[in-house]
Amino acid sequence: MRNPNKGKGKQAQWLRDHANHADPKCLIWPFYRLPNGYGQLGYLGRMRYAHRMMCELAHGAPPPDKPEAAHKCGSGHQGCVNPKHLIWKSKAENRRDSTAHGRGGRNRFGNKGKLRPDDIRIILDLKGKMRQVDIAARFGVDWTTISSIYCGKTHKKTVAAILSASRC
Repeated sequence: MRNPNKGKGKQAQWLRDHANHADPKCLIWPFYRLPNGYGQLGYLGRMRYAHRMMCELAHGAPPPDKPEAAHKCGSGHQGCVNPKHLIWKSKAENRRDSTAHGRGGRNRFGNKGKLRPDDIRIILDLKGKMRQVDIAARFGVDWTTISSIYCGKTHKKTVAAILSASRC
């Protein structure tokens, strides 16, 4: 039997109560936030981003050509859900905004990722000696990154070069 209270919880109600929020300052999501800072809630049996749900409440459903809820303030990573700061944008528009706000996907190593070849070598050496979650913490990445390296899903060229060099 379906739970009659799904979607009627305090988090969804909080969003409904603040859909007409008029304060120009960021409105910070007071409930669960993901490690990247974005708010999240369960609604009607699935997990949703709080800012996206707020954008739907305040501005209606997204148009087909603008499916992403974007932050004008650039503070989505801090949990902002102010409806005045949210707007529907295309993926390309949202990425440009992220870059303009200094939140683009680039990191200090460029577009190659956070791990350097020396890091990959150490990670491969630690396989079977440490838990993946502990290795990930050591390098400041998620454990799935370590798993992807071991499974050959990422850093393929670096892993291949390291393994071929170690066979010589």
